[in-house]
Amino acid sequence: MNETDCKISPYHEWGEEDFDWKALDEAAKYLEDKCRKWGRVGIWTKEKYGTLRVSTTSAFALEYDFLHSMVYPGYARIVWPKWFRCYVDWPIGKALRFLGVIRLVNKYQTWILKHFWLKAANKWPHIKEEIMDEYDSYFDPNYWS
Repeated sequence: MNETDCKISPYHEWGEEDFDWKALDEAAKYLEDKCRKWGRVGIWTKEKYGTLRVSTTSAFALEYDFLHSMVYPGYARIVWPKWFRCYVDWPIGKALRFLGVIRLVNKYQTWILKHFWLKAANKWPHIKEEIMDEYDSYFDPNYWS
């Protein structure tokens, strides 16, 4: 492995005066808001060492709470009563998975996440490297192999 194989992340430490921390927060908020609004993606973002970190849940992972995740994307707490989840949400989620609808929704949500992640990087070009730091690990299936 040579030096060109290693990706050096653009890490920053708190207290750095020359980094635009506010822009990174705005980019994270932008990505969360757009993905929840247009893709119903359960998404959480944070800053770590001056780079954007993203965690998501998608419809494919939420077969048992599919309707709930579409109505309340990103909620850690289930709002609906247990009887509704057991007798309405779970059976509908299983049927939609059987019909392939959940796979289509997941593809759409992935497209939405990619689209707005790239859009955020273009909207804040002076911190593009910090915004895109984790992008490859999300969408390249061979990234960790």
